[in-house]
Amino acid sequence: MALAKTTAKPLIVSGLALGVDGVAHRTALDCGLPTIGIMATGIETVYPWRHTALAERMAATPGSALLTDYPPGTAPVATHFLRRNRIIAGICNATILVESKIRGGGMMTARLASSYDRTVLALPGRIDDIRSQGCNLLIRQQIAEPITGLDELPVQLGLTDRRRRKVAGDPSAAVRQIYAGVLQPDHVQRLVAIVGLIRRQRGISLEEIARATGRPWPEVSADAGILESDGIISMDLLQNCAITPKIM
Repeated sequence: MALAKTTAKPLIVSGLALGVDGVAHRTALDCGLPTIGIMATGIETVYPWRHTALAERMAATPGSALLTDYPPGTAPVATHFLRRNRIIAGICNATILVESKIRGGGMMTARLASSYDRTVLALPGRIDDIRSQGCNLLIRQQIAEPITGLDELPVQLGLTDRRRRKVAGDPSAAVRQIYAGVLQPDHVQRLVAIVGLIRRQRGISLEEIARATGRPWPEVSADAGILESDGIISMDLLQNCAITPKIM
């Protein structure tokens, strides 16, 4: 698991449901990462029942937990699962959507996370795959940043230690130093191009950068998020960019 190898260890949060939720919890435990399951029932009622052993393992693992805001004795009801999603979106710094139809609990969680000003990432998929249509829609609507590689994911989540490095002088040289050997050379060059534009025009917006580079806005937004998370650039509420003073 790529996230288990990062300097800052993430806390994995999901809904204890069948499918990717169970995989996320189980893989986190296997890799030594803490994980929290948000339940839509009373604490003593594990749903689905086949995840009982997984829930017990989570409850017994230091740093991991089961969490619910429903009182004991609450049975699984469809509306409870949708309401539960607000907790998942609220306690996470970032929400990752792996698969989803146009309508579904994952889409609701992602939109809630966006409304809470949290990072939203989505795995793009084939346009004819109904299970990828939700992810593709969020990316198209610029609600989610696309996940385009496992090497980039820890950077997008701000889990690397590169932000702790002290670099100064030419921002473009700093970018090459920080990301060399971590991202693909063409991706590093894209970041260098963004930093160059921002250095020449302080306050340039993401939309202007997209026009200047001829690249799609979601790609530019994702790359700017990487640079911002590592402390190389800053963005205001209007997405106007500037090089951070420590880099200069």
